[in-house]
Amino acid sequence: SGACTYPAAAYAFVGMLLFYIGFSTVLQLAFYTAAAKQETREARAAAASAWRTAGAADASSFIVDTPEDCMVWWLPARAAAFASKRRIAQHPVFASVNLLTSALAAAGLVHIVVAGASYMVWPWDSARSQAYGLAVGTTAAVLSEQLAQYLWHRVMHIPWFYATFHKFHHKARNPSAFDDLLIHPLEAIGFYLILFAPPGLFSIHIFGFLAYFAMHGVSGVLDHSGITVRLGSWYSTVDHDLHHKLVTANYATPLMYWDRIFGTYVGEHHPAGRAHIARALTPAAAASRNLASTPSSSPRTSLVHRRPRRD
Repeated sequence: SGACTYPAAAYAFVGMLLFYIGFSTVLQLAFYTAAAKQETREARAAAASAWRTAGAADASSFIVDTPEDCMVWWLPARAAAFASKRRIAQHPVFASVNLLTSALAAAGLVHIVVAGASYMVWPWDSARSQAYGLAVGTTAAVLSEQLAQYLWHRVMHIPWFYATFHKFHHKARNPSAFDDLLIHPLEAIGFYLILFAPPGLFSIHIFGFLAYFAMHGVSGVLDHSGITVRLGSWYSTVDHDLHHKLVTANYATPLMYWDRIFGTYVGEHHPAGRAHIARALTPAAAASRNLASTPSSSPRTSLVHRRPRRD
């Protein structure tokens, strides 16, 4: 009955909040707070540059020079309480609203699934359920979500949409933990509709959906954490970090195959990516990585679209 769906929906709501807050808090403590606890400025810079995607120069702005900022919990509702987040005035409201919206979306999906109004496959009782629901259904979910998310993100870079909605997200040019929900709430609704859509469109086993959702949830936080994470050639947080700097490249996340197909991919070894990373590093760090300090003349560095006005 419908009444039986409410406890499950409540668990989903609380679980979404606990996952996001818990995972983001662990990243802050394990990286930012740990680096800021180093006794000297030089030690803090060395600790941060070992993992910070933007390099030591960016890290010095708050990890090195104002380490006390990293000792305060970066929960979105408290983001205006310390200097490293205060520079983005919309962060506390936008991130808090989006966190609640994502939790409500998770609760709503669970309500629909438990009520039997979706294509989610529950039983593990047949070869068809296993092969289709887990393999084919999960692959379809990833491919369709990634394409829809890529296209939605491209729409957000059309000048009017960028100036009205998406510019707020790009105020975090060098994201750090808890910055992934710095999105205009109306734009965020579009992303959530895409993320939670698969069970309403085609058959997918619950285990496959959980794997799909975990992949996007974890990578969404990591991509905006400012922490370098790589999984071979499949995934790198540097890719989306470069999007925040280049603006007109690397629209997909976490996998970059649609950017590769549409010609908008710029990796950290591409001339444009290397130049932007080099500018974020101290001269010694750039030299140690053998990175150019000036942009290449390669035609691909012009990147597909004119950069939107950033106001």
